[in-house]
Amino acid sequence: MTPLPLKLFNPAATNRVAVVSIEPVHGQAEAFLLRVARGVQAGKLAASAVYGPFAQPELAARIDDVVAALRAEGYGDAEDSALRDLFDTDSAKRGRAAVRLGWRGGPRAADALLVALPKAVDDVCPILDALGAIGDPRAIPDVRLHAARKLLSRRRSAVEALRNLNDVEGLAEARVRTLEGLPANVRDAIAAITDERNVSPAAVASLVAAVKAADAQRHGLCADLLYELASPVVVAAAVQLVSEMSFDRPFVWRYVKSILKRSMLRRDYATWGRLQHAIERQGLAVTKGTKAIVKSGYDGAERETTIFSRRTRDYVRRAGWRYLRQLARYRPDDYAAAAAEAIIHYAPEDERPPRKLYGAFADAYLLNRVLYDGGDRLQFIGRSMKFRFRSAKAAKGAAAQREERFAALWDRQPAAYVRLLAAARLVDVHQFAHRALLRGHMAVVQHAPTNAVLKMLDAPFEPTVELALSELKRRFDPAAPDFALVARLAADARPTARDLGQQFMRDTSDRWTGDVEAVVEFLLSPQPTTRLLAADLTIAALARGDQAANHRRALATRLLDVLRTPSAAGSEEDVLESVARVCREALLDDLASLSTADVLSLLEAASPSAKAVAGDLLGRRPEAADDLGLPRLVMLANHPLAAVRGAAIALLRVSEASWQREPSALFALIDSEWSDVRAAVLDLVRTRLDFTTLGTAGIIGLLDSNRPDVQDLGVELARRHLAQLDAVDLVNRLSEHPHPHARPFALELATAHLPPGAAALSELERFFRTVLLDTRPTAARTPRRNVIALLLSRGLLDAQQAAIVARVLGEVVKFQGRAEFERAMDALVRLKLAHPQADLAGISLPAEPLDTTAPVGGAA
Repeated sequence: MTPLPLKLFNPAATNRVAVVSIEPVHGQAEAFLLRVARGVQAGKLAASAVYGPFAQPELAARIDDVVAALRAEGYGDAEDSALRDLFDTDSAKRGRAAVRLGWRGGPRAADALLVALPKAVDDVCPILDALGAIGDPRAIPDVRLHAARKLLSRRRSAVEALRNLNDVEGLAEARVRTLEGLPANVRDAIAAITDERNVSPAAVASLVAAVKAADAQRHGLCADLLYELASPVVVAAAVQLVSEMSFDRPFVWRYVKSILKRSMLRRDYATWGRLQHAIERQGLAVTKGTKAIVKSGYDGAERETTIFSRRTRDYVRRAGWRYLRQLARYRPDDYAAAAAEAIIHYAPEDERPPRKLYGAFADAYLLNRVLYDGGDRLQFIGRSMKFRFRSAKAAKGAAAQREERFAALWDRQPAAYVRLLAAARLVDVHQFAHRALLRGHMAVVQHAPTNAVLKMLDAPFEPTVELALSELKRRFDPAAPDFALVARLAADARPTARDLGQQFMRDTSDRWTGDVEAVVEFLLSPQPTTRLLAADLTIAALARGDQAANHRRALATRLLDVLRTPSAAGSEEDVLESVARVCREALLDDLASLSTADVLSLLEAASPSAKAVAGDLLGRRPEAADDLGLPRLVMLANHPLAAVRGAAIALLRVSEASWQREPSALFALIDSEWSDVRAAVLDLVRTRLDFTTLGTAGIIGLLDSNRPDVQDLGVELARRHLAQLDAVDLVNRLSEHPHPHARPFALELATAHLPPGAAALSELERFFRTVLLDTRPTAARTPRRNVIALLLSRGLLDAQQAAIVARVLGEVVKFQGRAEFERAMDALVRLKLAHPQADLAGISLPAEPLDTTAPVGGAA
């Protein structure tokens, strides 16, 4: 019996389509009606005739009779219709017939196409495309002839047909011609690639750079020729080049269309989907396209043409949906994969401000066609190529029923849902795929490649991320861990993924700490907390002695290489901090075999972390002091890194003989900005230098410092060696010191050792003013009071000293606060009473004399 329903065509009839079907008779078992419906197309069947009822045994014969009658009227199946049109006088009709035959195939299609090809003109390309799609090897000789043509469209169709026909020899010949069409530097870049199947970023970058070095007007052609070569790495380069081009250029758009056509012929849905979206996105940004004089490759005529016009863009967008529909009809197992590639590139950047019933993605043609064309909430407005909601109610929420077009084909190939979850950038797409998995396709996630599940971690939809984490946790085997997987999770920016990765690190630390490269990968993780954890676990494992000596040495050598590599440091130095920490806390003994020259070279590395390791190693080898010398040790002692400073100080301690001969090396560090350096050097000066080496100049140098801790040592040493110092000279020197911290000691020396007479007192006049006129809030009062007391005691001795004291205290009376004013006035009055005949800066006695026996600072 003829399979039903059966669709037949008669292009000469008014009702060109006839559909034969059967239906059971209600209430009569094993009885059927035979229906013949006719119409202008399959979706618009109007006239129908019903025959029967027929019993089951005679049904087959009656169907054959009806079909025979229809064929006698001129109706035939789709292949018959296409075969007739293939030899029509209209070339456009012949081309469409070839396309239909290419999709449908059939036992007679290849024969007819081979007959039509030699006489074809404008319909050569669709015939070549159809022969390639059918895959009949008899077509190879004829197709090879066209693969050598110069006309782009024919060469393109022929080469892609050879690829679909698996003609290795023909493709090899075509490759030679393709390479000849590329610039020499691009050919050289291709020749330098050892494996064109391996899509390495470096290889892709080299090809892209080579093309960009050529004439800009050849970039589009180069991209098309690269895509024609079809190996993965050159295809990746071609796609990258095209994605960076503006399509409204005459030397670009022609080749973008060519690559789009090639991707459809070879069923490269990834490239096809990416280009469809790029065309739509650029088309929405370009209003009118650009006009240019272009030469036709068909007839050689030059014409002014609008490049990337709106009409062209809309045609290509519609053609994309037509291609998906043809896949759904003729290659149903491919539909879901192609549809997924068509919508994964839509992103928040494609949103437009909603307007009335037009939503944010009203312009997203393929997105709406794929996800919502099976529902009734949206209406397509053909003139504007936009989708709008049918009502305000429809715009508020999702429909209860499934809205995607060809829903059964999605369920037929549910692996496409995983592709959406791994690559889609819109929440709406993730919601669609996630709902589908919950309907009963969760098993596809369990069988998905690990890299696809990992990509789900970057989803903008939290349930997708949770699904990926749950699946990764299910797959994880601590007994046979995938270190790359653990590292990927631990490096994730999302806390949930990162926490899971770090938990895997803890659970498997006994394994990955024994793998040198795994340790390095964890220590260089982009996440600081992961690096810290990796260092902790590695140090703990090494401290327990879990690893053999050869592993420790191998790890130490590898980490040292990382520290020495300039690119490893990058712009964020803290990335290497954990590497240095493992070396410093667990592997210094294993690095002890390095020569001093190696350690010094490490000290010159770009990374501060490397310098820190070098510092620790230097501190453990005293013999390096002689190699460095005092000048370099002094330089290293002022290094910003504490480890380097510590090493320099350690080496200074064992270089005593050198700096005893040349103590200036220590004094060069005495005022270092680093407190640890000052403390160490001060200790050396305090405990290792005697007065003979230190001398008066050394103590004065300490006292002249601006650092309080250095001054304290100077005071300590001055008191210790006071008998060996010239106290008067020391007083005079200290009187010039501006730092408040040293004033009490200077005053103490002046009180005890200032020589008698006005001359000696006059030498300290500036010092006294400095102390008394210090009005800072932090300045102590005790030194000022002690100075007033000292000056009064010296002024009472003779008129000459009294005059000096009067000058100093007169300024205090003018500028100081109440407390010092009262004490200064008290002292001045006492001086006047003691030397009534002396000229004391115009000081006059008060109405009632003061008691000169009262202590200075008493009641006024």
